[in-house]
Amino acid sequence: ASSFKVDEDVRRASLRFTAHGIVEVFVNGARVGEDELLPGFTAYRKRLEVHAFDVTDLIVRGDNTLGALLSDGWWRGQHSSARRTDSYGSTTALLAELHLELASGAVMVVPTDGSWRSTPSHILGADVIAGEVHDLRRRVVDWCKAGVDRKDWDPVRLADYDNNRLSAPLGPPCRRVEELRPVAIREFRPGRHVVDFGQNINGWVRLTDLGP
Repeated sequence: ASSFKVDEDVRRASLRFTAHGIVEVFVNGARVGEDELLPGFTAYRKRLEVHAFDVTDLIVRGDNTLGALLSDGWWRGQHSSARRTDSYGSTTALLAELHLELASGAVMVVPTDGSWRSTPSHILGADVIAGEVHDLRRRVVDWCKAGVDRKDWDPVRLADYDNNRLSAPLGPPCRRVEELRPVAIREFRPGRHVVDFGQNINGWVRLTDLGP
């Protein structure tokens, strides 16, 4: 995450980003867009898709924060029937640039640079085949909001990649299209449950009443 200050009204704010891995981007705590699994699975050695969003309504006058959750995805996570890992690289990476058109006519640019800082999240594992592991005791509250103290976070390591592979998206977005209720829930040992939705799905499970 990285914070920045806007001293005047904003006419328009546009955000472009891509990643080695899967990324969800946030502005002032609000997630950007409805698309999932960005930037998508492509022939990474030839093409890395860059996605663009209008985020004008998410920018406020004063202090702002731009942040991202970054995970392995197909870049270095498991994929294919062989469940290979590190097929495209052994480290994840984020590239983003926020353009602000100010009321005065000036243009302000907020890039991914050395001012960004990073910390592990409550998501201990995120794999497109093995699924996700969450430990909510480690959740960093309000991690992408202005005023949060990040001095104990790690500085990011800047990478030098070839930008010639950057391209516009070629296909339709991946989005949530349906909400299912389970057909059965079975506890096969204390604290361990199997939730049966009656079909194969790609998606998430919503859990409530988890206790403290």
